Amino acid sequence: MSKFYTNLTPHESGAIEGIQSNGSEYGISISQDIDAAEVKASDGFTSGTGSPVQISVSGTNLTFTVVGVGSSTLILTP
Repeated sequence: MSKFYTNLTPHESGAIEGIQSNGSEYGISISQDIDAAEVKASDGFTSGTGSPVQISVSGTNLTFTVVGVGSSTLILTP
């Protein structure tokens, strides 16, 4: 079974309460897996296989690096 995540903001009034009350009718529920102001992966992020990916931001540059393999940089624009 796949897991899908979404963020509900406070302006979506009643959405959370509606899912909590009636979500089981549609096979959906709300759970909190991560409670952190910051998520850090000092050794990089991985899907469980292969080398970890390090993500860094400097100014408008977003860089993905796999140590020993290479990197790719995206330039962000407003």
